[in-house]
Amino acid sequence: STVFVFNGLLAGVRTPTPVPGRIGAQKIAHLVAENLGHGSLSWTLNWLQEYLNAHSRGVPALNIGLCDGEELAVFSQYEKYPGYYNLQASLGDGYRAIASQPLSGWPFSPLKPGIVHRF
Repeated sequence: STVFVFNGLLAGVRTPTPVPGRIGAQKIAHLVAENLGHGSLSWTLNWLQEYLNAHSRGVPALNIGLCDGEELAVFSQYEKYPGYYNLQASLGDGYRAIASQPLSGWPFSPLKPGIVHRF
């Protein structure tokens, strides 16, 4: 199974066909589930961020993460509030952690926004 996390704000999303779901996160999760079999998790995130950017009037913030136990892929994009929407990574022997703020006692480094990171 795959874990999906989302934090963001999209404006004026108009998809070519209806996407099931009551709220945006449900709709995005549906798009992820529909496309997981087409490639790796990082491929799915690349496709998803391109799709959402192409079909939205604006994307003030878009943080998405996918993990299947083997691959961890994350994407971060923001127009405002970098202190809130930025992502940080801490990678060590036997662990991979992603957070929006560094956690005390862990060596975190900021991730460059606008690209898919794969761990």
